[in-house]
Order: sequence, then structure tokens, then C-alpha cells
Amino acid sequence: MNRISHILIVVDPSAVGGQTAVDKAAHLAKCLDASVELLICDIESALHDDVATLHAYKPPPSDTQLLDLLDALAAPMRARGIDVIVRTIYGKSLHHSLLAYIRHDDRWLAPRLPLR
Repeated sequence: MNRISHILIVVDPSAVGGQTAVDKAAHLAKCLDASVELLICDIESALHDDVATLHAYKPPPSDTQLLDLLDALAAPMRARGIDVIVRTIYGKSLHHSLLAYIRHDDRWLAPRLPLR
């Protein structure tokens, strides 16, 4: 069985206050000595812009508010010694943008088993 070394958490930018998934990820990461990635998909901006030429895994240049939110959520984990990465992606659909992001990041690809 493969050891869990990285945990991806999709953060809801509209939620107020703490987020249960982030708290659970912090506990799990500490127990497993895993890193955490906090991710927000900026759907709101994409719905107002016609950005068909942008790829989902490339953040727009004006995402400082979202990154500030992610940094605030990451701070307690970092204080506990957990390695935390924060990222924003941009797209008109959460699930399509998330799948595109995962497909373009080798860390999320499943290891291939040798053929017999």
C-alpha cells in the first residue's frame, strides 16, 4: 500500500470562518507526516470574464484576495510544522477546472503498475 504523502483540499471561498476540511486535513497531515495543498478555484471571476483562452491550471494575475484567504487558513498548519502549498486556479466549472489541474500535475497521477 502506498503511503499518503500529500493531501489536496479544495477550499470554498464563500465559506465564512474556519473550514472543517482544512482542520481535518491538518490533523491527518500531522499524523501521516504529509504535506497539504490548499486550492481555490476562482469560478466567480471566470463567469464574468470570457476567458476561453486561459487554461484552468493558470491563475489570473489578480488573485491576491484568494491567496490571502488561503494563507490565513495555512498559517495554523505551518505553525504546527506542516508543509503547506497554496494555489488558485481559474475556470468556469469547479469540476472541469479541478480535473484539468490534476491532469497537468504529475504529483496527482496514479503510479503505473508494471505489465505482466
